[in-house]
Formats: sequence, C-alpha cells, structure tokens
Amino acid sequence: MTETLVEFEALTVRYGSRVALDGASGRFARGATGLLGPNGAGKTTLLKALLGFLSPSAGQIEAFGLSPSISPLEVRRRIGYMPEVDAYLPDLTAVQTVAFAGELSGLPQSESMRRAHEVLQFVGLGEERYRKVETYSTGMKQKAKLATALVHDPEIVLLDEPTNGLDPAGREEMLHLIGDIVTLRGLSVVLCSHLLRDVEKVCESILVISGGAIRTQGRVEDLKNWRLSVSMDKYRAFRKMYEDAGVKIYAFKLPPTMQMSDAEYEYIWNVGETLGADHITMELPTDDALLKRVADYAAKRKLRIAFHTHGQGGASGFDRVLSASPYTALNFDVGHYYGVNGESPVPLVQKYHDRIASLHLKDRKGPGTAAPAPEGARAGGPGGGGANMPWGQGETPLKDVLQLMKKEKYGFPASVEYEYSTPEGSDVLTEIKKCVEYCKKALA
Repeated sequence: MTETLVEFEALTVRYGSRVALDGASGRFARGATGLLGPNGAGKTTLLKALLGFLSPSAGQIEAFGLSPSISPLEVRRRIGYMPEVDAYLPDLTAVQTVAFAGELSGLPQSESMRRAHEVLQFVGLGEERYRKVETYSTGMKQKAKLATALVHDPEIVLLDEPTNGLDPAGREEMLHLIGDIVTLRGLSVVLCSHLLRDVEKVCESILVISGGAIRTQGRVEDLKNWRLSVSMDKYRAFRKMYEDAGVKIYAFKLPPTMQMSDAEYEYIWNVGETLGADHITMELPTDDALLKRVADYAAKRKLRIAFHTHGQGGASGFDRVLSASPYTALNFDVGHYYGVNGESPVPLVQKYHDRIASLHLKDRKGPGTAAPAPEGARAGGPGGGGANMPWGQGETPLKDVLQLMKKEKYGFPASVEYEYSTPEGSDVLTEIKKCVEYCKKALA
C-alpha cells in the first residue's frame, strides 16, 4: 500500500449548530489524490481541519503522524496550501508576494526570495514576476497562488478548486502544471474539485465527499469502471422525480474527452437519452481531434453535442465547431461573452439561433472593470473579464436578449446561471427568485 501522509477517522467539524463534516473517514496517500464533491460538501472544511485552522468536534485527523490541533506549525511547514479565494496583499509584486509566503513558512529572507524566483518560473510567471498581483488576469492569479503553495518545498500540496474561473485553455494548463508537480518535483497533491474530469486527468486515487461524509474512496480507474456499471434505472427514477415536479431536463453535462474509451462515450449519451435531454454539453474544444470525435459520435447517436462558451468563440470559433456536423450546437453563455469581449451577444444570438441548443444567462460587467469587484459581485469568471453582478447591476444586455427571444419566438431554453456572490443577509434561493423576477419584467 502507498504510504499514508494524512489520515482522518470519524472526523466531525461544526460551525455553531451546523455540521460541516459528519464522521468523515479517509486517507491521503503519496501521489495525486482527488477530493471530489459539490460545493458545500465539506472539502474546504476538511482542508482547514488538516491545517489546524479548525478544531474537530469529534474524531481525529493526523498528518505525518502529528495532530494539527497540537502541532499546527509543524504540520503547516510540511504542507502547501492554495486556497480557492484570492489571497494576496495589495501593491505587492508576484515575487514579493511569494517570497513573503516563504518567510511565513519559516524560510530565511534570502532563501525565500531565491525560491520565489524559481517557483514563479516553474508556474510560467517568470517574465511577469515584477508586476503587481492585483493587475494579473484570473489565470495569472491562480498561478501566483500555486507558487505561494510551492515556495517552501512542502511534502504535500492542498489545491482548493485550482481551475476555478479558468477558461478551457487555462484549465488544461493548470492541470498540466499539477501533473508536473507530482512527476517532476516529486510532491504529493490533494486536488479538491467539483469537476470529475479534472480529478480523472491528474489523480490516481479519489475520495468522494457529500454532505460532510466520505461516500467512497479508491482508485480513479475503479471509479470509472463503477460508473459504467450503474443501471439506467437510477437515471429513469431521477427523471421521473423532476418531471413529477413539472421540470424537464433539457441537457446533460459529463464532458467527453480524448482519453475516454468508446464505452464511456456510449455511457454519456445513454444517460442523456435516459434523462430525456435534448443535448449533451461540454466546453468548446480547441483540439480538432476531439471536435471530430464528439461531432461524429453525436451524429451517430442523433443526440446533439452543444459547446459551452466562456470568452472563446465569436463568429469564427462558432463557425468552426458548427461546421463539424449537423449535430453540433451552441450552449451559448451570453454573460461570459459580454464580460470577456465587451460586445453585445444579441447579433450572435440572431445569427446562430437555429444552432443554439440553450443559453446561459448572467449579468456581468465589461472587460475593463474586472477589479475591484463591488460587494455582492464575484470578480472575473471563466475566461477572465468583468465581475459577475447581481442581476440589474451589471452591463450584460439581458433584457435585449430576452426580448429578442420573445419577438422571434426562439424555442431554445435560457437558464439562470447563478454565479455572483450571495449578498450578506440573503441566500441562494432568494437571489434566484430575484433573477426570475428580473426575467419576467424584461419580458413584460
């Protein structure tokens, strides 16, 4: 068995009366381990307990045979941590930021600076290391955070949603970097993500967390095999539950990759058909070989593949993927398009309306207003660009898009994609209701 670096058993952590971890048990071994679960599953709480920032209410956790509650500094010296949220001091350059992180980890000042230059070169920011971090794009900020996690040469690196906010090319670059951390630098990583494809790409083992508990753990390859064995009856029951509530499932997202087998492609389309979906969705591919493979398979199954857009695309990018097959389509994100390009999506909706399978709606500022984000906003987003805003406070011409759909009687669905930060004193459901009301008024 691979050496265990971290082990936790019956671990319970509470925030007041709320249970965030509920008797979770598992281990992180040497190598690359994925911690997979939806937002709110307890991933970040588990990392904070490992770092000694949170004390368990029950159970225990150990790293390198040490208790983080008893020996927090000793544990932290051997761990690198890349948080999900931005964590940098204003007015500092990248090299100053990373060197400061090294000093906080116990390195001498001169050694911290030397290592800061080295790790910034490793993550691809060598030419930009003297720029202030606050001027960086989303992808560059993610790389800078990764460098701060590596500067003190830890034994294990905790990565909390490292691909968050990145476009497809940026995501691939970050995952490649994570793979290099393991293979070239010989470090172990824990990749926390809600994206199965990210975990499958770089990890050998996986823990699945939901509701504060570890639901299953094992090799990634075993998880793939288990997934292919799941009966379609479960998806039929899932579809019935939603249809009984008056909800139609129109799309299914389990993005196909070049690494997937033909059996996995068949599984994806089988699930989509069973759920009654009109199309499968994935990121707009930059790889021609992947585009051809998914386009051909969609045509074979006569169930469309719809490409989700962040900042990429536009007329030339759309023409490229739509010409691959009559069964290719767009899952067009009007908010991302405006936030990155600063251009109205209305002409593209008009031009490609017969090839749009579905729309994503969100309200974003334009590309010149990425930082700082106002209260209630979430700076940037996949593809970079302006902040996600509460609806009605951004600049995306949502009303024009909705009025066009109404006027032309376009039949494709448009979904509220909730991506702005929940304002203090509110909650997600309340905010979504506000978005729905915005749509109703825009269509009146």
